[in-house]
Amino acid sequence: PVQSGETTWVRAPGSGIVRTSCRLGERVRAGQVLATVSDPFGEVEIEIPATASGIVIGRSMSPLAHEGDALFHLARFEDVSDAAQTVDEFHEAHGVDENWG
Repeated sequence: PVQSGETTWVRAPGSGIVRTSCRLGERVRAGQVLATVSDPFGEVEIEIPATASGIVIGRSMSPLAHEGDALFHLARFEDVSDAAQTVDEFHEAHGVDENWG
């Protein structure tokens, strides 16, 4: 098992329709685009970058967001590759589909 001593939330920078580009358990790097928020017509899109490197341990399942809503919960690790390996082993042991969450 691995343990994270720090987590952080990534919040919606604006209100609109959320299109997620990462999944639960995915390893992400600071600055990586996790999702976009757009107006109903898709004319204005705002990218939502990861504020830190880590593993996605939670995310909003709602396709809509209001400014400030918590969208992603990231666990931060000193060695992200160790944590990612543990998540991959869990997926294999429990038959979790790669597209879950």
